[in-house]
Amino acid sequence: TNTNDMPIYFNFRLSTDNDNYLSAAQTVQKSCSAGGPNLQFKYKAKIILKAISWLGIKPVISDTISFACPVSEIESLGINISDLTGLVGV
Repeated sequence: TNTNDMPIYFNFRLSTDNDNYLSAAQTVQKSCSAGGPNLQFKYKAKIILKAISWLGIKPVISDTISFACPVSEIESLGINISDLTGLVGV
């Protein structure tokens, strides 16, 4: 059986301007603390392959992905996870 892995990259942005910021920041803090649950994201992607898209075939996949918080990567960006909820109103 041949399999082809296709990495899917995404951007995750917390913006204090968003109405859901506090809830999202609390989720990140909880998931990024010692023993915290995995982060979970729901996604939807449309697959466009030239070989079939001209026929109008553009399958859509959706699922939920779960993974451990990449604490070191977040902190390498200069972000202090414990300060996230303190940014409201800044």
